Amino acid sequence: MKKIFLAILLGCIGISVSAQVFVGGQFGVNLASTNNKLTSGSAISTSSFSLAPNVGYKFNDKISTGGRIGLSFGANGADNSNLFGVRIQPYFRYALLSLGNFSIAAEANIGFGVQNTNGKSEGIGTSKMSSLNFSVAAVPVLLYQLNKHIALEANLNILRLGVNVNNTKITSTPNGGNPVTTKDDNVTSFILGANANDVFGSNIGAVTIGFTYAF
Repeated sequence: MKKIFLAILLGCIGISVSAQVFVGGQFGVNLASTNNKLTSGSAISTSSFSLAPNVGYKFNDKISTGGRIGLSFGANGADNSNLFGVRIQPYFRYALLSLGNFSIAAEANIGFGVQNTNGKSEGIGTSKMSSLNFSVAAVPVLLYQLNKHIALEANLNILRLGVNVNNTKITSTPNGGNPVTTKDDNVTSFILGANANDVFGSNIGAVTIGFTYAF
């Protein structure tokens, strides 16, 4: 019995020594300004910001696992609206190819997200859009090792393959009126490549760039 316990203990020590804990994050910004002379004499601006801290565990040179918490913020001048979203995304990575400081890995992830958008139009009323999202996807990741501890990474969402389930509910409240649900639907989509309608805290655009620090 003592020998079995000792073997299990030594095995756990071996795994701990060969493994690495790493932390990191991603930050995204998307700013745009549109001037439509047919409908408006002034420019309409939109902005989106996102932050996604990341923590993971590297078992060896090939296998790692971790998770992200994505926070997204945005504002749209067209309808005076603002949005806030939260998304949790655990993932698993397997290194495929390494060439010098560059390497390519395959990532499989599962995402759970909530997003709320609130708008107010003068003389019309207010509106609220709530979205619940679930996704399963596989995406390639490009990494560049700066030194022993720090690596840059880019999730190539333009090559993503997955399934996305999104439920959206829009409630409008006219000035002096009662709330009315104008839209309540559930959409399931199969994705090959970037999906402009897939809102994830740290994914603004088809390529997401971040970094990791390994202890």
